Amino acid sequence: EYTTEGGRETRTNDSAPHWGGARITSGGSGCSSGFIVKNSAGTRFAVTAAHCGSLNSTWTSGSYTFGKMTQRGPFPAYDMALLSGQSYGSYIWMGNSSGTRTQTGAAANPAVGSTYCTSGATTNENCGKKVNNLSASFCDASGCTYSLASYTGGSNTSGGDSGGPLVLKSGSKVYPRGIHIARAGSTMYAEKWSTISSHFGVTAVTS
Repeated sequence: EYTTEGGRETRTNDSAPHWGGARITSGGSGCSSGFIVKNSAGTRFAVTAAHCGSLNSTWTSGSYTFGKMTQRGPFPAYDMALLSGQSYGSYIWMGNSSGTRTQTGAAANPAVGSTYCTSGATTNENCGKKVNNLSASFCDASGCTYSLASYTGGSNTSGGDSGGPLVLKSGSKVYPRGIHIARAGSTMYAEKWSTISSHFGVTAVTS
């Protein structure tokens, strides 16, 4: 698909309506969008990780404005944020660095023993991630984030994948389970869907 303004639309050049799994940048910081949610008024937002940027930071994807970080944290207790101010669709970028448009299905929490995929700006679609804990903690110099899903397997995630979705891939759809936020060695961590939905008061957009 060609656009007149910004060239070919891809995971790294995501035009409106914006999707999850896109490469987003603010200043020198690069992260990924998670998936699209809406509040009780129907306003849509893209979820990402709070550690990616500061409140009111402006984010772009390639040549397109992606949104402003209008809700954030409080970090590090909650490593999640909402981007708003643009139009947001109901798809997630999967596949390689160009990306494949994939419809979003219903969101739910991950399950221990089940296997999922992340989809981010750096390692793209990255599957084989088996969840082993739903009450894990991740701590670094910024402090600790609790009640996380932890998982191992597949390729290690890398810088820039933060904020991207953790999804169940089934049939022609992907089903959000959380957003990827961190890695320590071969263990990776995500904020769970239940935490995101209750903390921000949102539901997942599926159409």
